[in-house]
Amino acid sequence: MAGAGPLKWDARAEIWWRGVWVIGDFPLTGPGMNVFRELVPFIYPTFLYPHASSLAHAHNIYLQAAIDLGIPGLICFLAIMGGVLSAGWQALCYAKGHVTRAILFGTMGGLIAFALWGTVDAISLGAKPGFVWWAVAASTIAAWRDASVTSAIPSPGGSE
Repeated sequence: MAGAGPLKWDARAEIWWRGVWVIGDFPLTGPGMNVFRELVPFIYPTFLYPHASSLAHAHNIYLQAAIDLGIPGLICFLAIMGGVLSAGWQALCYAKGHVTRAILFGTMGGLIAFALWGTVDAISLGAKPGFVWWAVAASTIAAWRDASVTSAIPSPGGSE
């Protein structure tokens, strides 16, 4: 969207509706990773946003996940995100080391900010900077494992 200027809310809402239409047409598998850019100008043209050919994503991470991966993929993405946040919260409650707690505060803050920011903008899951989310999630899980080894976090199965 370089050179397009700030995106107004009515244009953003129009882009979101185009995303909903794509999901309606491809609910199980989605059209594919990073295909939104090719679909919008030709199949789902916008009227309030004249630069539709420069739209890389739907400006909502949850819509974009459903567009890229279908509704089952969105459910998996939400499950992964929820699992990482849950593990991070659990580790934060049980962590003993200052370094582990600092890592957890940072990663949890970043993940929560990403989840909130994702409601109004997105980095497509297949885009190059998308690995940062996975690195932060991996750091959270590593801190959770560290906290579970050094404290009495109950194992998911209930047995040790």
